[in-house]
Amino acid sequence: MGRWRSSEPAGRERSRWRRSAAPREDGESPLEVAGPGANSSKLTRGLDPVCFDHAMDQISADVPDLGCSFPKCERPFRARHRGEPYCKSHYTQACERTRTGAPLRPIRPKQPAGKHTGCKFSKPQCDREHSSNGYCSTHYQQWNDSGKDDSALRPIRGWKSQAEWGPICRYRDCREPSHSRGLCSTHYGRGISQFARDAILALQNGVCLCGTSDPGEPGWHLDHDHAHNCPRHGPGRYCPSCARAMLCINCNRHGLGWYENTWRRMGNAPIPVLEEWVTRRIEFHGAVDSPEVTVSYALTNEAIQASS
Repeated sequence: MGRWRSSEPAGRERSRWRRSAAPREDGESPLEVAGPGANSSKLTRGLDPVCFDHAMDQISADVPDLGCSFPKCERPFRARHRGEPYCKSHYTQACERTRTGAPLRPIRPKQPAGKHTGCKFSKPQCDREHSSNGYCSTHYQQWNDSGKDDSALRPIRGWKSQAEWGPICRYRDCREPSHSRGLCSTHYGRGISQFARDAILALQNGVCLCGTSDPGEPGWHLDHDHAHNCPRHGPGRYCPSCARAMLCINCNRHGLGWYENTWRRMGNAPIPVLEEWVTRRIEFHGAVDSPEVTVSYALTNEAIQASS
């Protein structure tokens, strides 16, 4: 009998099926199933050409007493990898080990349903609904980002549901759909809202470094310290503690950008006017997404103290 292959798509279902050219002694042709990453195969009869997972279900049904070969794993047999029987999870790890060399790991038992009914963060007690691992979605993200350090978690700043904020942006007369905290994506400003940016511009008397009060069509740009290694954001991204000023696009890219990235790195003498702008920091008073937020210059050096 000739060879036959299924036309299964690539991915998890990319199993190859083939019939042996040599018939068996009982006249039947064995069907060989080769799964992704498997060097050995299981011969069985009567299987339809289905995906790999369904084939393994049929195979494992024939050998119910064959368990996973990983120590202390009591999960049922799912598939073989290089001759070793594994459960579904350890079979996936074994295939991954072939590519990356990562060792097999114990399977963490699932938490019983209903164990957590809310978020377990208690400083203060979080009243948001449970999402994963005992935390709400926000505290779980904090926990995961901090390397699973419970002590690094912090309270959620003025949390409200999206329904409480409303479906429309709350910045002045904007009618765009709300993106986060009741503001559209433009006025939310990656965490430093348009309310805070307006306050920074008012602190500068509405004037840029170059003296213009009209930035043109590109609008005003928030200047921030690119070398500030914020624990939450890392280099290249900004948070409220590294905001410096509002600039037109030319001063932002070709003024302070040139001064920091070219002039300073070449070891040239500081230019007092530009040095004062790159060393200033903005201090926020109140929530940065509140219409009542106010700002002032942080007292970081003598030039800022004099300007404040």
